[in-house]
Amino acid sequence: MATIPSVTVYGPPMSTAVSRVLACLFEKNVAFHLLPVDMSKRQHKSPDFLKIQPFGQVPAFQDSDLTLFESRAICRYVCDKYSERGNKRLLGLGLLERASIEQWLEAESQSFNPPSSTLVFQLAFAPRMRLKQDPKAIDQAEAKLSGVLDVYERRLGESRFLAGEEFTLADLSHLPNTQYVIDASEKQPLGQVTAFQHENTTLLESRAVCRYISEKYPDQGNKNLFGRGTMERALVEQWLQAEVQTFDPPTSALIFQLAFAPHLKVQQDLDVIEQSEKRLLEVLNAYDKRLEESKYLAGDEFTLADLTHLPNAHHIVNSTDKGYLIKSKKNVNRWWEAISNRPSWKRVIEMRNEPPEKIA
Repeated sequence: MATIPSVTVYGPPMSTAVSRVLACLFEKNVAFHLLPVDMSKRQHKSPDFLKIQPFGQVPAFQDSDLTLFESRAICRYVCDKYSERGNKRLLGLGLLERASIEQWLEAESQSFNPPSSTLVFQLAFAPRMRLKQDPKAIDQAEAKLSGVLDVYERRLGESRFLAGEEFTLADLSHLPNTQYVIDASEKQPLGQVTAFQHENTTLLESRAVCRYISEKYPDQGNKNLFGRGTMERALVEQWLQAEVQTFDPPTSALIFQLAFAPHLKVQQDLDVIEQSEKRLLEVLNAYDKRLEESKYLAGDEFTLADLTHLPNAHHIVNSTDKGYLIKSKKNVNRWWEAISNRPSWKRVIEMRNEPPEKIA
């Protein structure tokens, strides 16, 4: 009698995020059961589905008693849980390899995914849905993606794949959007601020740096920051990706429009402010439900999942007039008070007000 797979993936294979998870499972030779979700019938918004995916998106993932959402967190979990199966180098062998992979995973999520996702929707899905394409959005996304690919071109002049000489999750994560863009269209190195150097290791992308620090110094300071064991870490990764994909975009837009645009003498975009506020409210509703179940996002211990929310949440509360969005939610406000009063964050705020020579 055939063994029933313990892994179930919920979502349609045509979804870029679902196909990312499927490709990872195939690479790792992990058997799974795929349960399609009919989004046209709003099955992804049903109460039962929202229990396993609070944002009402795909994919959702179950392995025995563990449920996860966010495709990149799922892929990391699969690589950790089934490390001895299939492609054993998918998430690297050792700390340095993994740090390089994490760096390019973050580049994919932060720099490659936004413009390529816009092109996928505009060029591949809008025609199928009989929606009018937005030429301006296409032009802007194409220009942005071109800039990102210039960086990739330079990197790939130095190595066979993004994180080195072996195919890894950093490359796999790019496959879904790239496939759609190529099929649908005939049509720091990334210029960002964070740069980190330790001995012979140089990293970009703040979240990749935080992961590296948590792994490099597991026995120093807060030993729970990245979780203890595969399951705890998977939950931390899940909410790290939630921060990247759902919390960061609307909060970053609001911070720029409300806090920085006036100082830069840039005209505020009221439509962007309205849309971002609406989106953030939806995100915080999901957070409030989660935080009714646990003290922090990934469980009852403060972790990197909470820490990465601090910078933008701080600006929303202290630099804009939208702080009520956080403070009006009972559980979110309780969580915010707890994380913002941690000594580590208070020290960061102090450093912002100190002269550079004192910080150094």
